[in-house]
Order: sequence, then C-alpha cells, then structure tokens
Amino acid sequence: MKLTDNLLKGLKPKTSSYRIYEKGVDKGFGVKVIPSGSISFFMQYATDGKQRFYNLGRYPSVSLSEARERCRSARLLVDQGVDPQQQEAPDNYGLVRDLFDYYTKKMREDGKSTWETVQKDLNTNCQDIMDMRANLVEPIHIRRILHKIITRGSEVQANRIRAYLLRAFKLGVYHDNDPVNLSSNVVFQLSTNPVEAIPKNTKAEMAGERNLSFSEIRILWHSADIAEQMHIATKLLLIYGCRLMELCGAEKSEFDFNAMIWTVPWERVKT
Repeated sequence: MKLTDNLLKGLKPKTSSYRIYEKGVDKGFGVKVIPSGSISFFMQYATDGKQRFYNLGRYPSVSLSEARERCRSARLLVDQGVDPQQQEAPDNYGLVRDLFDYYTKKMREDGKSTWETVQKDLNTNCQDIMDMRANLVEPIHIRRILHKIITRGSEVQANRIRAYLLRAFKLGVYHDNDPVNLSSNVVFQLSTNPVEAIPKNTKAEMAGERNLSFSEIRILWHSADIAEQMHIATKLLLIYGCRLMELCGAEKSEFDFNAMIWTVPWERVKT
C-alpha cells in the first residue's frame, strides 16, 4: 500500500490506536492513527536487537513529502549505526503546548481577564502544532492554521489567532534569556518569531461607516421589542461605552442603586 494524501484524509479513528505501514522503498515508513483521529508519521527500525519507532511529525502539519524526507534522513543514521532518537534535542526543549501554557500564565500574572478565552482559542485552533517543538515551527505551519480558519469563513478569528500566536512566540524568544526563568525546566531555543512573516488580514476588520443617529438611539431606547434584561444591557452600553465582557459578567452586587454607581471589579476589566 502506498500512502497518499487522499488515503490519509480518509482514515477513520477506531477505539484503539492502529498503524499502517507503507510497502515501498522507505523501509519502516508508516502512519499511526489514535482514537481522537490524530494521524502521525513514524519510522520503525531496530537497534540493539529491539524494535523502535521514530516519530516523524503529525499530519497535516508535516506533509507526506516532508515525512518521507525525514524518514530517509533517519534511515541513513540507522544504517550508520546511529539511533536517530539519540540525535533528538534534550528532553527539556519546550513544545508548543508548553509555550501556550507559559503565555497564558503570564497573562494571568499580568491580570489579563481574557487569558481563559485565549487559552481555549489556541487549544482549539492550533492542535496541528501542539506537540511540535516550538523552535521547529515555521511560517508554513502558521499559514496552514490560519488558512483553515479563513476557509470556514472566520477571517476575524484568524486575525485573533495570529495575534495570540505572535505574542506567544515573542515571549518564547525572550524566555530563555530572562533571568527570572533561570531555574525553569523548559527551554524553547527560539531565535526568531515564525509569525512575524505572516501579514495581518487588514480587510477582515473594517471600521463601521457611521454612528447611530439620535433619532435611531431614541427608537432603540424606548423599544418594547427587546427582552428586558437585554434592553437594560443595551442602555448601559449606550451610556458607558463599556466592553461586552465587563457588562455581561456584571452582578447585582456591583451596583449601588442609591448612589447610582456601578463598580466593575478589576479582574473583569481588560486594561
């Protein structure tokens, strides 16, 4: 069986992991499918009389052709009596998931109330690179992630994810040189930010062309067609111009109705 992109895209997960070997010139080359549906390339080889598996990357972050090249490079090492896994980076080289954890941890420490949203968005949209070493991520990997988001019609979300990734990798570049992190058991060895080469889609977020007129505001203010709770929220937005997360998370205890004062807790204020 020869592996092709069509074959890989058609593979279905089962209740337990399984492997498919390609019978061809690339000895031991194949893919592993786990119950979650994730597909990764591997090369099976023998060293010291034991069978071992060498991870070649996750599909489609690593393309079929890239995986073949990695397999051939690793096979050359095996033929020279070298275990390719001994050529791996140290165990403390951070993965992308470690970088995301570090980024959102810094957001929490800085009092950024949006850290949970950022964490969820990154984990949801960047699964293809989560298990890669952070210093192996290239612009092509970022482009693929953003393209996938754009093709489902979420251009604004693609810009958001790009911004999160840009900040995360920027932090990663500085991480190893920060004296505060001297005792950290993870190093990223990042010298460049792979997201900097990816342009922002400026056409995705265009400013509105006009404001509501006073007559339109009057209609909205006195409308009887809006549910009471939503109507109150709309009026507060009109009066204060606050952020949605500040308003929608408000509790009754925040309001002093006698003094007519609304105090928003600092943890729900973005800035």
